[in-house]
Amino acid sequence: LKLFKVTFNNKPEEWTDEYLKNFDAICVLNATGLEYAFKKDENRQAFINFVKNGGGLFGCHAATDGGKEKWPEYSAIWGGHFDCHPWGKTKTHKIENSAPSHILNECFHGENFEIKDELYLHKGPYKKGGFKTLTRIDLNEKINTHNSNGQIKTVPGDKDANGKRGPRVDLDLTREYPTSWCKKFGEGRVFYATFGHNESSYWNPAIVDHYLRGLQYTLGDLEADDTSDSVQ
Repeated sequence: LKLFKVTFNNKPEEWTDEYLKNFDAICVLNATGLEYAFKKDENRQAFINFVKNGGGLFGCHAATDGGKEKWPEYSAIWGGHFDCHPWGKTKTHKIENSAPSHILNECFHGENFEIKDELYLHKGPYKKGGFKTLTRIDLNEKINTHNSNGQIKTVPGDKDANGKRGPRVDLDLTREYPTSWCKKFGEGRVFYATFGHNESSYWNPAIVDHYLRGLQYTLGDLEADDTSDSVQ
């Protein structure tokens, strides 16, 4: 059963409004620094127009490690950009299923789960309530919030006007750290999950199912609640 057809095109200069009319969704798979590939404003705008006017956008792991100060509109589509990864690839982390009844989460059977992977902390345009959070770092689990020496995890400080990082600070336990979400951008549908640095994520049946559901959602083949969470 063929659910979709895939076209590979790593030449951003060909991505125009006319060209993108041939597709239902764009998949950004681990493309760090996409702002350096999309050099021309017309191609950047075609990308944004595609999603805003009703196209789908599917992202895996490093899809959000781009845009930033050089292409802020790209980061705004996702709802945040990569800042750091306090949850490294060699450790197993506990993930909270924050929407157990959501159709994109049926693969988790209403349960929380564990994963050995590198998980992102997002900043930039990120704000709580900016999208429908599907899964997130479980802050009730000390393995996620503290180092093996019992000290709370620290993260790089914010950047100053010159882009220089401030001193490391304690992980903020008052905010949410989403690991997957879906959202509207204009008329378009956006799905993102931070899983996927480690290759083992791609043979984890639940994660693969989560991704397939997200892809079906972005293609418009699966209806899903994408209303933004209320800000608390």
